Amino acid sequence: MSKLLLASIFASALLVSPAYAADEAACQQLFEKADANKDGTVGGPEVAAFSEPYLKASGQAAGNSTEVTITKEQFADACMKDAFKDVSLPQ
Repeated sequence: MSKLLLASIFASALLVSPAYAADEAACQQLFEKADANKDGTVGGPEVAAFSEPYLKASGQAAGNSTEVTITKEQFADACMKDAFKDVSLPQ
């Protein structure tokens, strides 16, 4: 009986707290907003909000994060790992 109860509690917990990984469409939209000058990368003044989460997601040292340039592919990879979930851009 206790195994059944434990399994029920575990299953309920899974239903209550699903993973919130970003999807490709959301990542594409975020990249398009972040790439203000439409050059295909997020760099220079655009990168301020994204550099630290990107470096953390890619396992790199924080270093001089203002000199980071993130390609579209790198951005998508980090985004799919939810690296930018707490980043907000001005509307």
